[in-house]
Amino acid sequence: MTRKAATGRKTSTKKAKPAAKKPAGPPRAARPKALVVYAVQRPRPGEYGTNYSDPERVFADRAAAERYAAERNRQLRTDFNNPFSLGSPSYDNAVGEAKFVQAVKKIGLTPPTKKKGAYQTDWEGWWDRIYYDLTDAQRDAIWDALNPEFYVVRPTRLE
Repeated sequence: MTRKAATGRKTSTKKAKPAAKKPAGPPRAARPKALVVYAVQRPRPGEYGTNYSDPERVFADRAAAERYAAERNRQLRTDFNNPFSLGSPSYDNAVGEAKFVQAVKKIGLTPPTKKKGAYQTDWEGWWDRIYYDLTDAQRDAIWDALNPEFYVVRPTRLE
């Protein structure tokens, strides 16, 4: 049954039926909390930023991951022996060559000077000349000033 409203439209006098309720199914399983783990990876600097290798190892404990990364970094330092074989501090050191020279002087060493007409300072030759006269602490201080991170710890979430 319909009737015309003041606007001239037909309106229904029937009441709308309530929507049928859906049958209740089994309750949804609660989503598990994401687990944070710590991956030990190698950074790979690239043209558009740093990429990272596949994880070498994954740890549930950050301290264990840090210990493992430090051990791997020490091992690679001995494998490379000359930190300047990786490049000059003027290009590869995020701090810059001027600050690196200050760090070398701070540990009691005389840094090399750039020879006239040379493209860059011969850091690699300098290291080869003084390597056997350095203490372990001085070697470590030079590596630390260059800050080459072969392995880093990166947190990631497992879901």
